[in-house]
Amino acid sequence: MPPACCPWAPARRRLTRPATPASLHRRAAWYFWTGAVGYDLVIVNGINVDSYRKRGWIAPLDEARLPNLKYVERHWRDAFEGASGYGAPYFWGTLGIAYRQDLVE
Repeated sequence: MPPACCPWAPARRRLTRPATPASLHRRAAWYFWTGAVGYDLVIVNGINVDSYRKRGWIAPLDEARLPNLKYVERHWRDAFEGASGYGAPYFWGTLGIAYRQDLVE
């Protein structure tokens, strides 16, 4: 069970809701409380990779086990300070636009 100081922390499940600024803060607190143990994959924005690395919450990538990583240009993999060897970009420039067709000519 989570400690009394963390009533928002799930007792038996991982955080799976869409990320919001508040949920990102809770996720970081959850990693801190659990030591970030038990995760095979963590999706984090590039700015936070160095912070997660310094805290020991993420391990370096074993590039020998990721043969397709060679197709991602090095400058994208090194785009954020401290991220080199600890992550790989998985999307870029994604944007969706929704509109009501009956209101747009």
